[in-house]
Amino acid sequence: PSLYEGFGLPVIEGFCAGKPVITSDLSPMKDIAQDAAFLVDPRSISSIREGVKEVIYNFELRKSKVEKGRLIANSYQSKKIYSEYENLWKQVQASKSIAS
Repeated sequence: PSLYEGFGLPVIEGFCAGKPVITSDLSPMKDIAQDAAFLVDPRSISSIREGVKEVIYNFELRKSKVEKGRLIANSYQSKKIYSEYENLWKQVQASKSIAS
């Protein structure tokens, strides 16, 4: 179980793969995962066990979380991020033109 992760990229990778994600209930994993992952206490074997059991036995919850994960993963697609930066730079350039 992850006790430290710089950004939470493994969570996003799991979402992109369309897999149910079990991750630590620590930042940044829980922040990236929101309510799309099964959050567990990484220091508790029983918490991890319960998370695994939820994934295995709760089909509807698993399906719901996988769908939510795909939506979260879409917001981290490189084309989308590139487009957002491009729009930001256009706004900066436009504001400089107006100020001049």
